[in-house]
Amino acid sequence: MIESHTASGIFGNLNTKDVIIILSGLTAILATLAKSLSALINMLKLPVKNHHETYLKAGLRTWPVKFFSVTVDLKTVPSLKRFELFFLCFFIIIFMSSATALTFLNWKISIIPKNWTALTLKSTKEDFIITYDKAAEYTLHPSWTISTKECNSASSDIISKDKKISNGLVNTICDIIGSSSYEQELKKSILKINKWRSSFNLLLTLATLVLIWLSISIALNIKYTKTLRKSILEEQRKAKEYLT
Repeated sequence: MIESHTASGIFGNLNTKDVIIILSGLTAILATLAKSLSALINMLKLPVKNHHETYLKAGLRTWPVKFFSVTVDLKTVPSLKRFELFFLCFFIIIFMSSATALTFLNWKISIIPKNWTALTLKSTKEDFIITYDKAAEYTLHPSWTISTKECNSASSDIISKDKKISNGLVNTICDIIGSSSYEQELKKSILKINKWRSSFNLLLTLATLVLIWLSISIALNIKYTKTLRKSILEEQRKAKEYLT
């Protein structure tokens, strides 16, 4: 019932003109997306310039050539030397490792609750999340939390043993949430996370997608080069047998 009343209140503030404007905007956005998607599909369906039949004879799809910018030099029989293959595989490992690291960082930022911030205790390298009256383990499902009430009612040794964290971390957390001297600094950090979280998530996601795209592009270049070489050599062999 609460959700129903809330939704009713939101849309109840919109008049007919507002609804028409919103629907017109959504229609325009959807039409633009549909047109762009249609143009992309049509572009991917176009034959590969100069060598379309060569790819088809090798049993290779041509749309990845355009979508992933696969470039295979077909002026001669394509080939990959060992050192070239080594460096290409090395770059795939680097790009995929970076994509994994960025994905993990993106996830770490995403799990910080609203109006909280993430900090690290330099002396022990322990990560934790904290708000104005509470702190917790920096993970999706925290195994421990510390509140202002606990800081005031128990010693740091007892809390440390109970939460299975270092005494230094307990003291740091209790100092921050139990003292007004850190309030402005904590507030500044929380506001910064709230402000930039979406931007960081977007940038990290885009960077991850670019790295994955580059990895796939390199992998396809290797695959297409080997497959095309095999196909071309087979065609040459058949041609020689036919002539002899």
